[in-house]
Amino acid sequence: MTWETRCAGRVLRDVMFGDRHCFRELLAGSQEGIASNIPADRLRRLVAKRAAVAEG
Repeated sequence: MTWETRCAGRVLRDVMFGDRHCFRELLAGSQEGIASNIPADRLRRLVAKRAAVAEG
């Protein structure tokens, strides 16, 4: 499993089970302490694959 796949999995985990619904909540609640550009990129990819929905 690649690092990118693990990171995307963490984003999905936090959205599904961590009760985080927006990007700021993902960053504030991140236990991994990753830089904001990483989850931003993963969210873009998840939206492109229709695994997540962009609002706003």
